[in-house]
Amino acid sequence: MRYTLYVFLLLTLLACAKKIYIEELVIEKAWAGTNGAIVVKKGVLTDTIYDCKFGISPDYEILKSNGKKYLFTTCDMSGGGNNTKSFSLWSLDKKSFLDTLFYKEIYTSEVSNDHPQYPEFRKWTQRETDFNFKNQKVTLTIDSVVANVHWDTAEPVDTISMGDKTIYSKID
Repeated sequence: MRYTLYVFLLLTLLACAKKIYIEELVIEKAWAGTNGAIVVKKGVLTDTIYDCKFGISPDYEILKSNGKKYLFTTCDMSGGGNNTKSFSLWSLDKKSFLDTLFYKEIYTSEVSNDHPQYPEFRKWTQRETDFNFKNQKVTLTIDSVVANVHWDTAEPVDTISMGDKTIYSKID
């Protein structure tokens, strides 16, 4: 009976060592420089990821590729016209727990008034992103449009440029 209890406890401990727990830290949303955070636990391993602003925690998801688990975090931040989105891929392996495997921050929209001859126009850049992770490869596609926009009506006056860019990264 005693050995049965020991075996049960050992199996319970082994099961807990493989389970991943993620918890958002509650941080006072004081100002833009206050990062949000999540605490990641796997067995006895524990670490904290700080990302985003205004105390907002990053969005997260467990991804699987080739039998391994990874943590994907992303954060959309609005900054009054200059908005960003970050993409991070973290290791959940015991030897490299929460090592950063991929990180990219993209300005998803920017507004600037850099033409002194035409103060009624502003340059507006907007980017849409698509993140994909398969077979140990990260693919991040960024679709961009840069246009002159009328300051008062926000109507596009002309398109300066448009196009897309794809970033590839192999994860070992």
